[in-house]
Amino acid sequence: MIKAFGRVFTTILLALNCCYVAAQDSVVVYQEKANLFSNSYVFFQNKTFKHYFVTDDLQIWYGTGTYTDNRKMRTLRFGAPDSTYSTSLQVHYESNFERELRMSGENFISKDFYHTSKRKQVVFTKRE
Repeated sequence: MIKAFGRVFTTILLALNCCYVAAQDSVVVYQEKANLFSNSYVFFQNKTFKHYFVTDDLQIWYGTGTYTDNRKMRTLRFGAPDSTYSTSLQVHYESNFERELRMSGENFISKDFYHTSKRKQVVFTKRE
């Protein structure tokens, strides 16, 4: 019994470790002060990204594309709708437009496109 538990525990640790190592090719940033929603970007080393925005009433916006860095600006180019993202909820696909994020250290500052705060800008930070 104890041997079986040890094997299961070791297998779980190895699986989690593999997932952690595989995720090192990306950086995830989340919008600060986001209590009733989730707004995040996943930036990959191959200059692609994914954007997820989920509201408290379970509306989902999802977009993918490529990005370029120019000095202190990161320009996001949303491509064609990526319908491979599937869920039982309705998804609004973000496509065919550009968005700019200003870099400030490891943070990004953006216009508040979804009107999530009283301020005109929001801050995205990396979580460890």
